[in-house]
Amino acid sequence: MRALTVLLLASLVLADPPPRPGYLGAGLADAEGGVQLTRVLDGSPAAAAGLRPGDLLVRFGEHEVKDISALVTMIRDAGEGAKIDLVVVRGGERTTVALTLGVNPQLLLEEHDPAMPPVRIEKDLSYAPADATPHERHKLNLFLPQAEGKFPIVLWIHAGAWSYGDRAQDTALAMRFAERGIGFAPMSYRLSSKAWNEPDAPKEGVRHPAHAEDCALAFAWLKKRFPGHPLFLAGHSCGAHLGALLGADPRYLAAHGLGLKDVAGVIAVGGGYDLVKYHAILADGIDGEPGLGKEKADAHLIFIFGDTVEDWIAASPTTYLEGCATPMLIVGERGASMRRYTQDFEEAVKAAGVTTIRFRYADDRTHAESTPLMSRKSGDPIRDEAIAFIREHAAR
Repeated sequence: MRALTVLLLASLVLADPPPRPGYLGAGLADAEGGVQLTRVLDGSPAAAAGLRPGDLLVRFGEHEVKDISALVTMIRDAGEGAKIDLVVVRGGERTTVALTLGVNPQLLLEEHDPAMPPVRIEKDLSYAPADATPHERHKLNLFLPQAEGKFPIVLWIHAGAWSYGDRAQDTALAMRFAERGIGFAPMSYRLSSKAWNEPDAPKEGVRHPAHAEDCALAFAWLKKRFPGHPLFLAGHSCGAHLGALLGADPRYLAAHGLGLKDVAGVIAVGGGYDLVKYHAILADGIDGEPGLGKEKADAHLIFIFGDTVEDWIAASPTTYLEGCATPMLIVGERGASMRRYTQDFEEAVKAAGVTTIRFRYADDRTHAESTPLMSRKSGDPIRDEAIAFIREHAAR
């Protein structure tokens, strides 16, 4: 029996790990007779195989290609390294193309960098009180350095226009911070309806202040689990707005017996902080950038923050700057609208005489590029500046 057990254990240890999901690296569109490539990413398996935009994929190995959903499932299930013969229609003629599937670059980013210190991971932790009925989105993930003592921890609030997104989208970013000795807790929170953007979507969803209340609840959970650790609030886009709001308006943390002094600092990347001005730019555009139009901009803020301008003012971090002493690093991004949102906040900070908030304009990145650039395994100046800010204020 002992020998059999040893053999079984050895076979488990030596068995190859299951393959990672396959990756093609191309934009796709449903088309008559198959799936058409709309673009091919540089360096992707599709590019290496010689596939081109306009190619119509009609067979994947032994399987007929009928639509995007079926093709994506086939690619995923075939796995990394799978060698597949594709049949494509190009210029009206059928051609067979040999393809070797790769692994999605995002998965590679999410993996631990073996050149860095190890990271402990705990996922899907409920931050709801034990005596409350937890909401399915009242969860966070923990990425912690293998370190002794009271290391800093960042509560990260995801992007998604208060209506989209999830904690899982920031796994790679969490890994980069934890590898550098900083705990990172990407959280999910209740979302507003996305019907402002997708008219056929369900109208059900929370409004302000529910998102901020969830962030305060998660912060209080971290405070209880990690007493004495310096705790930071941070986020991108709408997550930047929520982090700045909690760092300026004391009411949300006060509901949990905490104060703004419990926040070691705030890092806000690419947010909007004066919602009245945010609405105006969203509606009308700025400096050649088109807006969404007044009807859609109205719907956006009404679904999320309420029906009146007074509701929008009450949800704006700029409303609570007087006497604010919370250290903040506010990062702007390239693009007329994103830069204007940050400048509006900077002007309000100066008018209020606040000296604890600093500004950094990252003109090397657009709104869509900020988090991916901060998540890469190579160096990133904005991530480095955020880490320096954390270490500076964690030591106080």
